[in-house]
Formats: sequence, C-alpha cells, structure tokens
Amino acid sequence: MPHNAILKLCAQAGKDVVAGRWFEKMLDDGVTPDGVSFLQMIKASAQAGDLEGAAEWLKRMNEAGIEARRQHFHAVMAGHAKISDLEGVEAWLRVMMDEGHRPDTCSYNILLSAASQGGNTEAAEGIMSRMKAAKIGADLITYSTLIGAFAEAANVTGARYWLFQGERDGLKPDVKCYNQAIKACSRAGNATMAEQLARRLLRYQLSPDSYTYNTLLSGFAKDGNWKSAEFWVDHLQRLARRKPEGFPLKQIGIAYSEVLLAHVRAGNLQAAKAWHLQMLGEGVEPDARCYTALARAHLEIGELEEAQLWTNRMNSWSNYRTPADLLESVYGEDVADSRMETASAP
Repeated sequence: MPHNAILKLCAQAGKDVVAGRWFEKMLDDGVTPDGVSFLQMIKASAQAGDLEGAAEWLKRMNEAGIEARRQHFHAVMAGHAKISDLEGVEAWLRVMMDEGHRPDTCSYNILLSAASQGGNTEAAEGIMSRMKAAKIGADLITYSTLIGAFAEAANVTGARYWLFQGERDGLKPDVKCYNQAIKACSRAGNATMAEQLARRLLRYQLSPDSYTYNTLLSGFAKDGNWKSAEFWVDHLQRLARRKPEGFPLKQIGIAYSEVLLAHVRAGNLQAAKAWHLQMLGEGVEPDARCYTALARAHLEIGELEEAQLWTNRMNSWSNYRTPADLLESVYGEDVADSRMETASAP
C-alpha cells in the first residue's frame, strides 16, 4: 500500500503517533513527502486533538519547500472547530488569507462548525452574513451546520427559519438539514413540531435515516404519545425492508423500546408488555430501560408482585442487571443487598 494511503488511514482514525512512525519510515525508504503526505499528518494531529502538532506539521511542510494550499489550512482550522474554538479558526483563517488564499465555501463551513458545536447562534448568523457579503455560495453543509447551531441552543424558531431560508435561496434541504431542525424541536421538548418537520421531509420525497427516527421516537416516548410512536415505527419497518443496510437490528431495538416506553408513560402497561413480547418474538433484545420502566410503573400503582416479576426477568432474560435503587424499592434493603451480591458473584 502506498505510504500516503497508509497516512490517510491513520489520519481518519486520529492515530497521529502511528502516522508519525509511518512518516519516518517513508523518509527511511527514500520516499520524498509531498503536499498530500503533510496534509494527512496535519489531519492526523488535528483529529487526535493535538492542535500544536497540526501547526508544527504545517511549519515542517513550509520548511520542506512545499507551499501550503487551502486544504492544509482547512485541516488545522477543522481541528479547532472540533473543540468549538471559534477564535482559533478565525486566527488560522487570517493566516490563510495572509498567505494569499481566498476563503471559499469550505472555509466558512468550518467557521460555522465551530460556532454550531457551541450553540453560538449569534456568531453563526454573523458568519453567514459575512459569507453572503463576500459573495461566497452556500451549500447544503452550510445550512445544515447553521441549523445545527440553533439545534444545540434548542431554538426551534431559528432552526425552522434557516431550514426554510435554504429553500428560498434555491437549495433543496437534505435529510441532514431536517435532522438538525428536528433536533432543535426535540431539545426544546416540542415533539409536535418535530413530527410536523418529519412529515414535511416525507412530502419532499426524502427518506428519514436512523437519526431522524431516534430523535422523533425519543420525544414521543417522553410525551407518552404512543400513537405517533407506533406510526413512525411502522414507517421505519417499511423503509428497513427496502434498505436493510441502513437499519441494523440494534436500531430496530431502540425504536421498539421507545414505543414501549411511550406506552408506559401513557399508563398502557398491557400494550407495553405486548411490545416487549413482539421484540422477543422478532429476535430484538429489549434494552434495560424497558425492564426498569415496566418494573417501576407496576411499583407506582402498587403491583409489587408484577414489579418483582420484571426485575427477575431483567436478570434472567437479559444481560442487564437491575439498578440497586430499584431492587431496594421492590425487595427492601436487606434482600436487595443479597440479590446484588448474588448477581456479582463469579
């Protein structure tokens, strides 16, 4: 395998130390590093969080007589964006411009990423204004990243505004754009608006992905909205039959669990148990929340024997262990301690 290909793999995995060894091996083998070699080294350091190391590789490249191009500066900037260091990204943008490279769409997207991860909506909108003033075209990544800033801030109004603004600007928002807007709704506890956006996504002939379903179903579970939860799980199942590679069994399990939790939240314990049986029948493992939710729900309505039954099932039917506080509530402190000791015994 060519040296640069190996360096690229190291960069993608953030293995900067391993990349450094391969770089030295390249030199030992008499291979002269080129701009791609140094780009991968910068990316490896940035991915590993070693921003000083990334800057050092850029310096070494210049010392080797190789001119730094825009993508080399972008790699350093991306490292700062990863930790929401907007000032660091701005500083490297100025260095890039001083070296004669005009910012492009990717440059501004990295700036937006830094603002977005920290939920800095004011800075994100300011960057978008600068981008338009510089007559730099925005792409779908621009809008999804900008909407993401409002998602982090749980600002539904701003997220929806920029989702629709993308359409007004002549772009067709993709699933990532919608997912960020749906995330804003979820964080704000507005599952109704999240569902409206998901239905709009369908009207525009876009296919939800696992993130879309997870975010929607989590909101419905919290609200006890089992009707919407069942609708979207049914939709997921139909899509999964057409595109099974996008929806592994674990994803199906998460979705089923959210429906079960929605029923528990609504007080429909028989329906929740039916979903539990359906999961087992389809070879889908219920997660720990299913067992604890059913046990606690029965405990709250005074059905101690049913609560004990579900704690026993959690220990015998799954690889999970009942939380200590739940055991104590169900069996009393002395029995709970005994059961915990038995469960932890080799």
